[in-house]
Formats: sequence, structure tokens, C-alpha cells
Amino acid sequence: SQWEAVTYHTLLYHHIAVQEAIKLDGEDVYRAVIMLIDMVGRPWLEGKDWQIPKWQLLQACPSEFNFTGSSKGFEGALGMSGIDGRFFLVALCEGNLCAQRPQALQPGHGRLVVMELDPGSGPSNAFVAGKMRRTSTCMWRTVKVVKLPIPYFRDYSDLAEHKGVLAVTSQENSAIFLGKMVLTKDGLLDPATFDVMKGNIFDFPPTSDCKVSYCNVEAIDFINDRLLVAGSDTMKAKGRQEYQCILKEASMHAFALPGKFHFKSLPDEDL
Repeated sequence: SQWEAVTYHTLLYHHIAVQEAIKLDGEDVYRAVIMLIDMVGRPWLEGKDWQIPKWQLLQACPSEFNFTGSSKGFEGALGMSGIDGRFFLVALCEGNLCAQRPQALQPGHGRLVVMELDPGSGPSNAFVAGKMRRTSTCMWRTVKVVKLPIPYFRDYSDLAEHKGVLAVTSQENSAIFLGKMVLTKDGLLDPATFDVMKGNIFDFPPTSDCKVSYCNVEAIDFINDRLLVAGSDTMKAKGRQEYQCILKEASMHAFALPGKFHFKSLPDEDL
């Protein structure tokens, strides 16, 4: 359970799946489990014999970064090429201050956690009866924690990158942030200088009577400079959301950025 992010390893050419936050044997804290997986075959290209997607677990390693509970962990991740041939995983904390409720709801304290794999030693970790059995000392080490320049998001649901611009969505605010990342001239991540600049926040379109329409945006990605694709989770049960939220639940959406907006209009440095 708690699968909250999928990204791509640009050096090994494998996918990475992130399990939000679980308690491992013998520990009192919660950690993300980051898994390198190999997609076997291409079911969308190779005909009816490949209709059932197949995958293979290559590696599963916990994060050094830990949480105090399981409900608010990593909610999105980006695989990014770095300086000196290194690879970094940039993970988005769901809650403000990377905390659980009620601290998680204190707006303006979004965090990115930059991690790098320490391969460690020992046989590969394996799953037994759905639980990870640790036989390896491998771990995704915390390299840097970056504060997001977003003043009022109450939560953070996903992130995406396009041409050095970072997109971050909020489910509770029904909004998206766009801001430039500080990368090298070659577009690589340097932990010493990596940062996110102040940018623009756009609300997702409301209903005709100005109520929140896109209540559960949980996924975001760029199609091109002007278009984004999003995915929504199911509506929260037991009256926790207004009735109109059901109209966009469990759906995919395409959004166009405002006509006057352009990536070049985003500031290159904090004002």
C-alpha cells in the first residue's frame, strides 16, 4: 500500500517506485521505501501476447529521511541527473515541515528532500509476506532539504519538471505552483546550489458558482510548454468534501496555462 510516486532513473534506464512511509522492523520511525524496477516488455507495442504488464523488482532501499507517522510521507518524486555523473532523487513531502497533522497543515512550509543512493553491502532486500526483510545496508541518503517558496499551500500532492521549471500541486488548495529550479548551465543538479525560485501560483478552474471543482489532484506532468496533464483521486468519504467534488474524481484532466504566461516570465532569482 501507500504507493505515491513513480519516476525514472536516467542513468540506469529503469523506473523508480516510492512507497510513502512505512515502519521497518526494529524501528520506531517511518521511512519511505524506494524501489528500482524493470518493466519487462512493452505491452502497448508488442501485441496481444504482451497485454499483461510485467515487472521485476531489482532493488528496494529505505530512505535515510524519516517521518513520525505513516499518513504524511513522500507524495511525489523526480529522478534527476546530477553533476559528476551522479543521480539524485528529489522527493516531495506531502505535509508542511514534512510533518504529520496538525503541524502538516501549517501553510508555507513545503519541503523537497534531495537524496542519493548509498549502495551499502549485503544481499538485496526482499519482501516476505508483504514486508521488507532487510539484508542489505543500502539507503537513500539525504543530501539536501530545500524549502519551497510557496506561501499558502496546506498540502503538496505531486511535482513535475519541464525545461528547468518545477510544477508542484496542492490537493487542498486546488492549485499549482510553477517556479524555476536552480540547476547548472547544463541542466544538472548540483546539491551545493540547487534551489527553487519564487514563481507563479494558478488555481485550477472552479465551478460556475466559484466553488472548488478539482478537489483531489494527485498527479501532474507537462505535455509541453503550455499544456499539463493531471490525475485526480477519488472523492473523500463521510462528508469530508463538498458534493461537487464527485464530478472530477478518479479522472484525468488536461490544463492549458494562461495565454499571457510564458516560462521566460518566471524570475531567475528571488525578488
